[in-house]
Amino acid sequence: MSRGHQAATVRNLKASGAIQKNDLERKRATQKLKFLSNYDALTTLPNRVFLRNRLAKTLKTAQQTNREVAVLFISLDPYQRINETLGPAMGDRLVRCVAKRLRDSFGELHTIGYWGNAEFVLLLEFSGDEAEVIDVVQKTKKIIERRFLSFGQEFFLTSSIGIGLYPSHGTTVESLLRNASAAECQAKGSGENGYRFYDAAMNVRSLRQFTLENSLGRGIQRHEFNLHYQPQWDTGSWQITGAEALIRWQHPDLGEVSPEDFIPLAEKSGLIVPLGEWALREACVQLKKWQGHGFDALKLAINVSARQFQEHGPADTLIRILEEVRVNPRCIELELTESSLMADPNRVVESLLKLKNVGVKLAIDDFGTGFSSLEYLSRLPLDTLKIDKSFVRDATADGVALLSAIINMARKLRLRVVAEGVETKEQLMLLKKLGCNSMQGYLFSRPLPGEQFKRVMDASAYSFESARSFGHTRIASRLTGAAV
Repeated sequence: MSRGHQAATVRNLKASGAIQKNDLERKRATQKLKFLSNYDALTTLPNRVFLRNRLAKTLKTAQQTNREVAVLFISLDPYQRINETLGPAMGDRLVRCVAKRLRDSFGELHTIGYWGNAEFVLLLEFSGDEAEVIDVVQKTKKIIERRFLSFGQEFFLTSSIGIGLYPSHGTTVESLLRNASAAECQAKGSGENGYRFYDAAMNVRSLRQFTLENSLGRGIQRHEFNLHYQPQWDTGSWQITGAEALIRWQHPDLGEVSPEDFIPLAEKSGLIVPLGEWALREACVQLKKWQGHGFDALKLAINVSARQFQEHGPADTLIRILEEVRVNPRCIELELTESSLMADPNRVVESLLKLKNVGVKLAIDDFGTGFSSLEYLSRLPLDTLKIDKSFVRDATADGVALLSAIINMARKLRLRVVAEGVETKEQLMLLKKLGCNSMQGYLFSRPLPGEQFKRVMDASAYSFESARSFGHTRIASRLTGAAV
């Protein structure tokens, strides 16, 4: 063979080898794409596409055999905390570990897949006895709860599980998945490490939640929010010496929305920042109006959320508003929760001192519901301690001892004590006996719009002659027509 033929042969062999290599790479790429179209890359479990197709086939079979189907949505409770504190790599290790456990336990019996965001979906056929489903749920929880070791760290895992049943909770793929997911959200919202079967009310709650989330920002722009003011009564003079500003939302479709419903949504979305700034300004403007009518000594308490305080620091914002509205800073009291006070101690103390320097009063709100220590509280430039209404409501024999301890502690810290949620004369007399300085609650008055609050203060006798005469006075209820 000539050298020319040899060279041509070598070239042909190389070309053939390259073609074979390219074909092999294309084949592998095709296989990988085919795998990823049906399986999750992190866990190698079936993904959403596979689960939807498998559930459709399972429902079709169940119709023919008169069996029932359960869809379990399984969420790992500590995933978010681990992901945020130890990093995404540790979160991925956790998910892979749980995926292996579930595959090893259920792979031959039921379809187990990964939905994403630390959520798994388990599909199973059963005879119609819900006890079978509960047995699987309990087994699932035990599998997940086995300790998880990673890089010398030990974690104890829990899960929240939502259950949707065919045909009682849905007859289509999407309705079953949606309802099982709603049940899982309800299980997690009711406290971690639980499970819930779907009920129709969950969709009503979910729709309401979605509506609120979707219209919260628009509500701020359209001025759907307003402030009401709840009087604070001094237990020495029985006069109104202050008020707390409380946000209200009058939704155009849903009517009045409770702060317990929209404040957490505002916190979660970050809209609490513009909403909180609006509340600060609106409250200062209202106080300025009252001062113009001669109520110069009235103190106004305004709530500041944890997120608002931690991320943006309301000190500069409030100081700017005070300067613009020209309100005496000594008439303003900011109420901060224990969680906001403890988030970033150094930054918190710096912001509080800045507010104190201009004369703003500072209060710790809902005291007793957090974990602040006496030593930490003594470092903060606080003026007022507000006792949470749960302690006032539960003032039984043991509760009295706790109330007395809180008030005595406040005295040692030289703090004024305000009790909120006072609803009975018995609570009033007890709190006065224990040395509480001021009170607020439905016994005195519901929160009132600004003009109605002014009418209460305009009354010729908005003080009580004595605690005994309280039952005959009830000024706020007479003026507003509200039963308190």
